[in-house]
Amino acid sequence: MNNRVYYSLIKEYPKAVITSQVVEYLQVLQDNGIKFNMIFFIRLGPYITGFKDLKFHKKEIEKKINGHVSIYPIGKSYGSFSKFIGTCILSLKLLKEKKKKKIILHTRGAFVAEIAITLRRIYKNIGIVYDIRGDSLAEYIYHAKKQNVSEKKIEKITRIDKKMQSKLVSGANQIFCVSNVLKERVVEKYHAEKDKINVIPCLADNKKFYFDQKIRERIRDSLSIENKYVFVYSGGMGYWHYTDKVFEIMRVLMNIWDNFYFVILTGQTEEAKKYANENLPNGSYYIKKATREEVPNYLMAADMGILLRENHPLNEVAAPTKFAEYVMTGLSIMISESIGDYSNFVERHNLGFVVTNKNSRKEYINKLSAFLSDTSKLSREEISKLGYKNFAKINYSNKLNTIYKEL
Repeated sequence: MNNRVYYSLIKEYPKAVITSQVVEYLQVLQDNGIKFNMIFFIRLGPYITGFKDLKFHKKEIEKKINGHVSIYPIGKSYGSFSKFIGTCILSLKLLKEKKKKKIILHTRGAFVAEIAITLRRIYKNIGIVYDIRGDSLAEYIYHAKKQNVSEKKIEKITRIDKKMQSKLVSGANQIFCVSNVLKERVVEKYHAEKDKINVIPCLADNKKFYFDQKIRERIRDSLSIENKYVFVYSGGMGYWHYTDKVFEIMRVLMNIWDNFYFVILTGQTEEAKKYANENLPNGSYYIKKATREEVPNYLMAADMGILLRENHPLNEVAAPTKFAEYVMTGLSIMISESIGDYSNFVERHNLGFVVTNKNSRKEYINKLSAFLSDTSKLSREEISKLGYKNFAKINYSNKLNTIYKEL
């Protein structure tokens, strides 16, 4: 009889990011003999409006993880009432597991971590992994200042957050952070024990993200860009993604090099077309709403990936999944300074170049020119192997397997 049961607790809507960051992660663990069930706590409004969509996602995820998926509505917001509802729901859910030797709860974020730690007063056999995806307070402050929230309220939220996070990092058995920078911040701000913090970056599936010269040639041929140097951006549009800066830099570079081409993979194709029409020469770009299965092929076809973010505390601890996808498909990278551990990774391995907010147009040109003329830079195959070694999900499976089984 299996005396251990594993649950992944999530408060997010089951959309694309859950597939790339959670479902594929659970599939790797399943191959190692650890089978998770998933529990989603969704705000009442999105639960009602997306009910049919949620039923579809539930079935699709269950097929992939070979486990059970439960989706529960809570309150209108993720406040105290919703935590109470979530605690009651999970308590009833775990009644049938009470005789298990161990109930492992992997909590993705503070809301579900609070619920799990509260329930340990009832279920002494609970082991908790607190998965910290970023600096939630820095993110709150970032948006609050844009919305002109008063300093007094920001200070109040900061005090509440520090008290809550200190409680969570103390109560968790193990902590996951997406970067070493985030780990150091959690230790400094909340006095977490270093020994129980594991750095698990956002990873990619090596069965999907790799480099294949034949695929590269096929896609380039289909786009008639065989002789172009191709940049690629994969992701959303808007200030959060620093879209203005992306197109500003591409405009500068395309004014110098006439053989440059830009592939833009985004679900927001109309916004992308507007940016492209305003900034780039006609015929110098391709915009596509690519499926997750199509994305790797277009990354292989390109030469340099773009990953830019605003210089802000929330990005200093980040680990965007697209970085792993870029590197594992063998791409060089243009990256902003201070993006988690990744900006230093690019510099250390000479994978591209780092841009700053203070760079002039001439400096963008000089940095790229120096990189392109550097004969010591890695080949596509070498970059892909480096990516596989550092960011493939399968290479973290043994470490994760040990952590869960020792809880």
